[in-house]
Amino acid sequence: MLAGLTPGRDWVQMNRPVVAIKRYIGSPDSLKEAVSLCDGLEGIKRNDHIIIKPNLVGWDNRYPMPLYGVFTTTRLVEDMVIILKDYGVKRVTIAEGSVYIKGKDQPLNTHKIFQMLGYPLLTQRYGIELMDIHEEPFNEVNFGEACIQISRPVMGADFFINMPVLKTHNQTILSLGLKNLKGCISTKSRKFSHSPDNRIDYYLSLFVEKIRVFQQFYRLKNIQKFPLNCSIKFCKCLLNL
Repeated sequence: MLAGLTPGRDWVQMNRPVVAIKRYIGSPDSLKEAVSLCDGLEGIKRNDHIIIKPNLVGWDNRYPMPLYGVFTTTRLVEDMVIILKDYGVKRVTIAEGSVYIKGKDQPLNTHKIFQMLGYPLLTQRYGIELMDIHEEPFNEVNFGEACIQISRPVMGADFFINMPVLKTHNQTILSLGLKNLKGCISTKSRKFSHSPDNRIDYYLSLFVEKIRVFQQFYRLKNIQKFPLNCSIKFCKCLLNL
């Protein structure tokens, strides 16, 4: 126990993660300032292998492409790549395991979604790698009460940058950083983890030791346009934070 600290609350206050909130004004300075405010590059070495995990969920071509609020904006992912490259990081991989949906003409797998969102341009500009988590091996991790198959490359990365999108969800109500981690586990484990047992979510949070979370969210100006039950759940979650 450190001298001068009240047991309990003061100790928690000292060890709280730093959170920075920044309004996006321009690229890449807005994200760069947010990263600086929370010391987001602390501990990262230039020879580290960094994995960036955007939130690219899946793509169903029966519906129009959602411009905002569903996928992590490619511009923001590029900003993160620029920040890392300017810092001197040599190896950066963007990894995702999108839900596999069969379209009318061809399957819209992770590589196809990468292509449709412009990620190949990032490989050309910055020499980064793109990885479909479904195509890579998994480690079966035993947590005692459950076994979860977790991406081996993700577990082997030196740092993991989680870039989810804040949105409503019919099971978790609010989708934050933890939900995006489920894109790093096998399809079998995803089915298993969709359970009311929140211990599974806790186990999922343990597999990445060095992680930074950069959450993208949008201010709702016209909340009446959203389905009523969805809007109510969203407001309750904001009030409970």
